[in-house]
Amino acid sequence: MAYLTGAKRGKEVPEIPITSAFQDHFVEPTQKEAEKLAQLQRNPLALAKHIVEEYDKKQQRAREHAALSVDDNSFESENTDKNQEQQELRLVTLLRNDKFGLLLDSPFVADAMRQYVANRWCDLAIKGAFAL
Repeated sequence: MAYLTGAKRGKEVPEIPITSAFQDHFVEPTQKEAEKLAQLQRNPLALAKHIVEEYDKKQQRAREHAALSVDDNSFESENTDKNQEQQELRLVTLLRNDKFGLLLDSPFVADAMRQYVANRWCDLAIKGAFAL
């Protein structure tokens, strides 16, 4: 049986056994997602395609959610993330129209893609594969 160990503020932390359920339902999906993200990080064209696909899925979920809920608070949340959505839309538009990957080395696209990958690694480390 595997164990998680570590130290916290100079104190020994007891070993925690990793159960097979935890291994099967958390560790393995997270490792698979990490391997997928590492592959995407090595291939900028595949990463660009992945970003566009994820954006399309996100927009589809937003449309479905908007159709199901009639909430007045949604207007406030739209205003708070407007700038981020504009940047994301600009990036996706560039990536979608850049069929040969000519813009992948431009400062705007390169920085946005690096930021996307960094955010995905952070989410994976904190939340595991289920939050992605």
